[in-house]
Amino acid sequence: MGATPSLDESPVARKSLGILCDFREENWPSMDLAAEMLHQEIGKRNDRSWAGELILPNYRRRFTWTKRLIGEKHAGNLDRLYNRMRAYPQHLASLRPHSFYHLCDHSYAHLLHRLPAGKVGAFCHDLDTFRCLLEPERDPRPRWYRHMTRSILDGLRKAAIVFHPTVQTGREILQYGLVSPEKLVLAPNGVASEFTSVDRLDDSELLQGESPFLLNVGTSIPRKRIDVLLRVFSQTRTFWPQLRLVQIGGQWTTTQQTLLDELEIRPHVTQLRGLSRNQLAAYYRDAAVVVQPTEAEGFGLPIVEALACGALVVASDIPVLREVGGEAVIFASVGNVNAWKHALVNVKSGRHPSSFARLSQAAKFAWRSQAETILAAYDRLAGV
Repeated sequence: MGATPSLDESPVARKSLGILCDFREENWPSMDLAAEMLHQEIGKRNDRSWAGELILPNYRRRFTWTKRLIGEKHAGNLDRLYNRMRAYPQHLASLRPHSFYHLCDHSYAHLLHRLPAGKVGAFCHDLDTFRCLLEPERDPRPRWYRHMTRSILDGLRKAAIVFHPTVQTGREILQYGLVSPEKLVLAPNGVASEFTSVDRLDDSELLQGESPFLLNVGTSIPRKRIDVLLRVFSQTRTFWPQLRLVQIGGQWTTTQQTLLDELEIRPHVTQLRGLSRNQLAAYYRDAAVVVQPTEAEGFGLPIVEALACGALVVASDIPVLREVGGEAVIFASVGNVNAWKHALVNVKSGRHPSSFARLSQAAKFAWRSQAETILAAYDRLAGV
């Protein structure tokens, strides 16, 4: 067990914020982006009253040797557990003291057990991590997994401040009694500068042969409803035969691979990973429609990024996405393939929100505003 970091009691002119990041090897671009943008915006402030430092230990691959015994996926999961639950907490003992610590991802909240009480804020993006405890019938997990998740949730409850990206996510946190209301601070996500409606010179070269296409951005986990995405695409090709599907960020599961073949759409589907923000923005700009058939979200970052690029967006009709997309997004019932097909028919026929509406909605979200909200909350905690 490592020693708990102590705070420097001597007066300093600048307050320091230790920004606890996700491991890059976990491949959660939205979490990496949130940490990067907060650090960047702190550095841009004119008053220089705050300094930020990104905190992230080296990722150690300790279980590579087990691949032949248990397979690459399970070996990777062992490495992930080791780094999250052991290596990262141990690393905290070597940190230089900070005025406050900011946890960018609630699924790392077990780290709060090793940090100074009353000096840590955590960002709770959604409740997916805790689903096995909140709704065990919906997300059944083994006992060891529930025990680990309980430690993460107990860590979140130790946070002095809990930030959340939407009003709806805040309501869900209160509904399940995860933290007390006075700890909650609304801090919506923003749009990085790369996501703009202005075309770049290299867009046409990057996207050669990909138009027209539907675009989906995100992982392939169950709540993203990739099954609906593939069925909707199959149905859409009946009235839009030249259409392709581009999926960015996911990795097909065995079930999804089977569905691709059953629907006979594999030749018309492309899946990409590891794109830069500039490359992703080019796909948003050139997409015929951006589609997000997810059944649950904490914010829906691809929606505001797509709108900022001027894209047409069709998304699931759930409260979070209504909050984020407003009147600039076309909504369809979750899981209803016919409703999605009808929405896409409307888009193809020209019945959709204006470009002005789309860009105006995206302009409501800025990483600078989020950073100011976060720092103001820590200022209040410091009694400033």
